[in-house]
Amino acid sequence: MRNSALFDFAYHTPDWLETVDYNTKDEPWGKNRKILEIYLRANFEIAKQQQKIFQDNKKGVAIWRAGYLVTPTMDPVWLYYEKNEEKYRQKWQFAGIKIGDCPVDGGSACDYTVVYSPPEFNPEWNIYIDPRGFEHILVQNHERLVSVFGEEANNSHRLFRTIYGEIILEQKEAAGVIPQWYMGGYNFLMPLCLTQPNKVDLTAALTIDETMKRYQLRTLLLPHYAYANARAIAKSRTQFASWAIMENTALDTATIDESDADE
Repeated sequence: MRNSALFDFAYHTPDWLETVDYNTKDEPWGKNRKILEIYLRANFEIAKQQQKIFQDNKKGVAIWRAGYLVTPTMDPVWLYYEKNEEKYRQKWQFAGIKIGDCPVDGGSACDYTVVYSPPEFNPEWNIYIDPRGFEHILVQNHERLVSVFGEEANNSHRLFRTIYGEIILEQKEAAGVIPQWYMGGYNFLMPLCLTQPNKVDLTAALTIDETMKRYQLRTLLLPHYAYANARAIAKSRTQFASWAIMENTALDTATIDESDADE
């Protein structure tokens, strides 16, 4: 797992995800609640960037709002921390959750609610695929490719032509491209229909290269692997493109961590 700002900030008890899940509106969070973990880690990063984490050293408490998670009665959910013992690396330790109005004296929920501001996908930008990097992607993701292409996954030349062609086609249409929180910032997921129309077999994780005004292919993910990073910056599942709304059974399989999706 890549270093996590949330886990550097505080120690979290083994049952912390269960505590959050139990008190929030029912939603499929995948095996071992991995999607929920990625959601909270991403939203903490955003809250930290936007300076929306409350810390009171004198009182020994810290609080941040858990993205847009709510209880079944639609009340906001807050993660609550107390001062950790000085001998430990993290300054804080998870102490439970708060529900409802802003628990910070004199504060409002708006003061500590993150704002998602992903950029629009620009179909005019080129998509750069490093040939050497693509070979690495093929090796790293061989099992995923076999699940889609079968024995054809061993033909790297044909794979490149098939995947590259679909990326260029989807780039022009751009209808299904959605934002995700990936590698510490906003990036994109592009659905790839490789074996039959309207069936998303893989997704292309594209990072933004502002300097070159282009996108770069970083890796290829199965749709249910990609779901977690996209869910992290959606206020609700209803905001997703239709292809990204996964069945519970698909999400119950092992969910990849974004660090495993690196090149």
